[in-house]
Amino acid sequence: NGEWDEWAPWSTCSASCEGGLRFRHRTVAREANECGEPPDGPTRDTESCNQGAPCEADIDCLLADWKEWSACSRTCDGMTSRSRDIQQHGRGQG
Repeated sequence: NGEWDEWAPWSTCSASCEGGLRFRHRTVAREANECGEPPDGPTRDTESCNQGAPCEADIDCLLADWKEWSACSRTCDGMTSRSRDIQQHGRGQG
């Protein structure tokens, strides 16, 4: 009977992000004689790669500078506050 050789190494992924495919192949190591059976199985194998890898770089959120303090809410035991805006929203794992 015929026999397969070892699988060749996997190819480079077809996409660097958001998923792609990679391939490998194998050749016949020994052909079957006239009475034997050819090797069973595919000559090529495919698998997914880089699934979930984002195409855009991660960006951290950036906050603007603090705004001025508010006026005191009361003349005795009051409160003041201040805030700041989001200057740039985060993206990805940022």
